[in-house]
Amino acid sequence: MINETLRRATAWLQDATYGVNAQLAAVPRDAGDAQPANVVVFADEASHEDAALGRSPETVPAIVVTVESARMINDQVVHEVGDGEVVLNLRLYVADVDAKDAKRDASYYLRALSWCVRKWVAQSPGGSARTKNSVQIVEIGAMEFNALYESKDDRIVAGGARLALTVRDVGLA
Repeated sequence: MINETLRRATAWLQDATYGVNAQLAAVPRDAGDAQPANVVVFADEASHEDAALGRSPETVPAIVVTVESARMINDQVVHEVGDGEVVLNLRLYVADVDAKDAKRDASYYLRALSWCVRKWVAQSPGGSARTKNSVQIVEIGAMEFNALYESKDDRIVAGGARLALTVRDVGLA
């Protein structure tokens, strides 16, 4: 249930039609603000070594998907179809020679990320965009943004969002 949720979310974020980069192109910007570069690394802790070890990616901009928590919902462990909750952290890494520019761009990336997730909500819970290996993402809950933090040395800005999902494992059914 955890691997499937991680990998399905990561695949959606990089979708050519609905993903973060596709949404980034449509995000309105203030006059004089250039469109930020496309996110070049999408990683998750089930598929990428640096993400599994909690290390920042060497190439930015990047989005790293990790699991904050996962649990079966009460009484679901005795049923063939089990519902659970998975909370994902969607960590964003941006770099620029000027920290203020990196923070500005990070805000645009986070807005594109929210648009991407909103497009995901519109997909059918039983459809391929929300299903992997008999695990369905049946509900996409609240998205909470984290503060943006800057590194004093290398001009990396990190931020992101927390996303709560309800999943259903129909593998035994």
